[in-house]
Amino acid sequence: MLLIKKIIIIIFLNIFIQTNLYAQTTTWICQSERFGNFIWEYDDNFIYQKFPADDVRKFKITKDHRKSGLSIYGTSKGGIFDLDAYMDFQDMYVKVRQVDREFGFSGEYTDTNCKTY
Repeated sequence: MLLIKKIIIIIFLNIFIQTNLYAQTTTWICQSERFGNFIWEYDDNFIYQKFPADDVRKFKITKDHRKSGLSIYGTSKGGIFDLDAYMDFQDMYVKVRQVDREFGFSGEYTDTNCKTY
């Protein structure tokens, strides 16, 4: 009987650990002035900007208001520039700002009309 309990506990822990290892990713398809249809994804920790040539930029989520249905905000450190991305869940758009480390804010663009995929 004790052996059966141990086996059940081990099975339960394996299932629990595996479900937490694979975070659920949500995908948005947005209209981009630069790329046409553009793919954005997010999970529990990151926002992913997926470029047409299979390049991916990761933004570490630093402000998370998903529980309120509002937005998430993430940052990405680059060479000369840092970037931040803001995903608005109510109006369904993504805004990316570029920040020059020496001179400050230097530009932004917005991907609009996003739809959950």
